[in-house]
Amino acid sequence: MVPISERVSAGDPDARFYNKKNNKSSKLGYQVAFSTDIKEGIITRVITIPGCNSLSEEIKKLIEIQVVPELTLDGEFSVGELISLAQEKKIILNVPMKNVGEHYVYPKSMFKYNKDLDAYICPDGKLLKCYSKPNVRNKLIYRGTKEECETCDFLKKCTNSKRKVRTIERSEYDYAWEIHSEYVKSDQYQLGKVLRGIIAEGKFSEANIIYNLNMARHVGLKLMHAQAQMTAVVMNLKRFIKVIARKTYTKNSPLGRQGELLAS
Repeated sequence: MVPISERVSAGDPDARFYNKKNNKSSKLGYQVAFSTDIKEGIITRVITIPGCNSLSEEIKKLIEIQVVPELTLDGEFSVGELISLAQEKKIILNVPMKNVGEHYVYPKSMFKYNKDLDAYICPDGKLLKCYSKPNVRNKLIYRGTKEECETCDFLKKCTNSKRKVRTIERSEYDYAWEIHSEYVKSDQYQLGKVLRGIIAEGKFSEANIIYNLNMARHVGLKLMHAQAQMTAVVMNLKRFIKVIARKTYTKNSPLGRQGELLAS
């Protein structure tokens, strides 16, 4: 059987099947995303791709060319590669921490990585040293010694391994995650998340509900992109009229921020 992502529609060869968010069912079509300016709520960018393509790759391109100093995204883009790239390019990335769903009582966050020792320090002060080369997932394995773990008072709270040894995986993006885990505690991150919910999500809901952007009116990627662009133009014109009428357009944002909010 042909995988869902490789199935092609005879009616629209550009469209692709993809799994809907939080839903096991598949859908034939395209993915559309709007990028919205923080200052005035103007749609500044329209992204249209076949349904099976990854929006993460489009976000990666935006970060690489450094189009904005700040970018706010939803949990779909909570990816180590994007977070690491944003830090490298000095771009503030407002994206939630990924829920890894650890089954340990003592999660990985309780183990502090020591760069000088290239080892993790457990809550009891013992070292978990690297003992392997990168595995098939390009991750290093760190583990404690059997002698120390077996005699530890916290063993049952730390691991249910039959070997009675705690192990931890470390990827090339873990350092970026550690920096980001501190940033998400800041007021700046919380404000960015709130603004995205109010401005960007509101714009995208308006496009889908009022302008029927959730339904393709034409066949082909180019025409779907044109539909999304024209929807954005109409919405921007309405916004410009409100801005001019209320004389609220200023060079400096009242929030003192510059950046984009993305909704898809």
